[in-house]
Amino acid sequence: MKSSAQLSRLAESSIGITEYISETPGIKGSMKYRFSDFIVREVAMDKTVVCLTDMSGKLEGAPAQEVAEEGVDGFEKLESLVGKEVAARVKTLVEQDEVDGAAEIVLEADADKAHRTAVHTCIKQHFPKLTTDTVKVGSDQKTAVRIFSKVDNSKGRPNKRQRREAIFQGAKRDAKFIKFVLYKENLDTMAAVSIISKMVKTKGGTFSYAGTKDRRACTTQLVSAHRVDPFVLTDLNKRLRNICIGNLSVCEQTLKLGQLYGNRFQIILRDVQASEGSIEALCNSLKEKGFINYFGKQRFGTSSIPTYSIGREILHEDWEKAADLILCPRDGEKEESKTAREKFKEHKDPAKALEEFPRWMFAERTLLDVYKKRGMNSHLNALQALPRNLRLMYIHSYQSYIWNKMVSERLRMYGKDRPVEGDLVLESKDVESESLFDLEGVDESTLSGANASEEQESDHDKWTKSHPKKVKVLAASDVDKYSIFDVVLPLPGVSISYPTNEIGKKYEEALKADGLDINNLANKNKEFTLSGDYRKILSQAEDFSWETIDYKNPKGDLQATDLEKIKGSSDEDVRRAADKEAAADAKARRALKLSFTLRSSTYATMCVRELLKEYVEEAACGLSFEEKPGESE
Repeated sequence: MKSSAQLSRLAESSIGITEYISETPGIKGSMKYRFSDFIVREVAMDKTVVCLTDMSGKLEGAPAQEVAEEGVDGFEKLESLVGKEVAARVKTLVEQDEVDGAAEIVLEADADKAHRTAVHTCIKQHFPKLTTDTVKVGSDQKTAVRIFSKVDNSKGRPNKRQRREAIFQGAKRDAKFIKFVLYKENLDTMAAVSIISKMVKTKGGTFSYAGTKDRRACTTQLVSAHRVDPFVLTDLNKRLRNICIGNLSVCEQTLKLGQLYGNRFQIILRDVQASEGSIEALCNSLKEKGFINYFGKQRFGTSSIPTYSIGREILHEDWEKAADLILCPRDGEKEESKTAREKFKEHKDPAKALEEFPRWMFAERTLLDVYKKRGMNSHLNALQALPRNLRLMYIHSYQSYIWNKMVSERLRMYGKDRPVEGDLVLESKDVESESLFDLEGVDESTLSGANASEEQESDHDKWTKSHPKKVKVLAASDVDKYSIFDVVLPLPGVSISYPTNEIGKKYEEALKADGLDINNLANKNKEFTLSGDYRKILSQAEDFSWETIDYKNPKGDLQATDLEKIKGSSDEDVRRAADKEAAADAKARRALKLSFTLRSSTYATMCVRELLKEYVEEAACGLSFEEKPGESE
């Protein structure tokens, strides 16, 4: 029997997802039974797949700290300044990080400033491992030079300031950032970065990344940090849970949203019930004909109230109804959340509600806080208090809802094989720009409190406005010059062109049915004005391959994560172990492993949907793997 959470999930048809490319019946199976069944590795702009391979703390691009070569000349010069005995003690300090049980040598009081300066200069030029300052000694508080190791003996390495100076001053002149590979399990990117920023005691905006990865997965991606101590980052691995940091390097520029080629996926479908022939036919069709580039269900939230309905009321400028949809009771939530919503609906006391709403309900608590301070009629003020990314997500969700409905109409009316007169194509080979809201795994709960990404989205908006896409309306004579993979459909907005065939009329009708005018989508509040965009109707998986795996243990791993590979395992080892168990069991299960690369802004779940067909809703129940026995958060 399905849980209330499963029953409350949006049906695909309710968000416009209705069509398939292939006519072959689908594969029955379970998706994301374990989060290790869904591995996502970022693909950088140079098409390099980002993997976690080194957690030693080694820093690429940092200056070499050559201590052994400080050499004879340095000691001879120091001896001439401080004498043979002191020079010998300094040599011991260099070699052992301490002398006579201490990590410093205080020289005799020296009233000659020029002589003290010469000592300082000698140490600085010839002994990178050491540093100097001056201290007051004796009852008469005379000045003396102190020589001490940059190494903090209690921890065995330079202090924070010294390390940072050594790294960034010795590297390339413009190097200001540390870049590292972030590996995470069962955690979204924003949450992982928030945890890291708190542990290194810096602001979330210190960290930047190209895209947000799915929570219910094992993922790797690049993250950049502005002048953060790499040794501190590496040390976090001892304390972090479900997060690892590695492959550190010094770089000159921060990462920006959309600065990636795409993502490499390895996905396991368990308990597959299909013949080899069906699997072969479906996978070959997916490889050759691609899949419909729908916005996935995560785009519309995970509760019974879809985010597009909130966006629609914002576009209507009905601030009260939009806020009410965020706060009102809904099916499928935790009992604590459900009770808090129901109580607020009865008493309408924001101060009392703030005591009742759990702290994880960030968006709701933000609205209530404004109501408490400014009164229960401050609906627009309450919405504007939400993080910018969350505010925009609601209206972008509505755009996606309309786009999904229109792409289904286009494929039903004109087929899935070729362009037709009146279709739109991009004039240039523009790469579809990545938005925070196009990313797999980003939903309402993810963006709640996502202040760390506010500036990233602002950069994306600026780039989009300065690089508007231009489209061409196909005439009958143009149709044979393009393929179905060139056809785009618009996300409705201002300054957007629409198809001149029947699909253009369908857009107008759909918006009118929702009380909106296709020719007047500007909002009095500019932040809620739809800017519009274009999206290809079909997409293809690159480097697509598949294999079947026989296994016995339903809770056993069927592929190796990057963390397991560092520990010495491999995909081949995992496969052999599964095969060995299955060989001894006549009732062995079968899994299908899929490997492919998708360009940014494309949903892997929509790619896999082309294989699952009518079983997609059943397979999606595997998304709630927390409810499976034996699994933990």
